[in-house]
Amino acid sequence: AIRDCVSCLVGSEMCIRDRVYVVGPADDLAVQTELERLRTQWPPLRVFAHVEPERAQALAALLPAVEGKEMVDGLPTVYVCHQGVCQAPRPLRK
Repeated sequence: AIRDCVSCLVGSEMCIRDRVYVVGPADDLAVQTELERLRTQWPPLRVFAHVEPERAQALAALLPAVEGKEMVDGLPTVYVCHQGVCQAPRPLRK
C-alpha cells in the first residue's frame, strides 16, 4: 500500500481513477457551468478536460483518450470514465 502511495506521488497514471471529458463550445453556458462545478467539487486523483468540437482531433493527437468523444444530438456532452471504462455520454441539456 505504501509503495502504491509513493507511485501516486511521483505521477503514476494508475493513480488517476476517474476522468471526465466535457465536450462543447467554450462559450456555451452549460459547458462553463459544468467546468466550474468540476473545478470546485471534483475530488483528488481525478482529472477532467474540456474538448472543443472543432479542436477535438488535434487534442486527440496529444491525448488519445479524447478520440471519439463528441457532442450528442448537437448538445454539449459529458463523458465520465472510471478506470478506463466510460459510462454512456450525458448531454448537458435537452
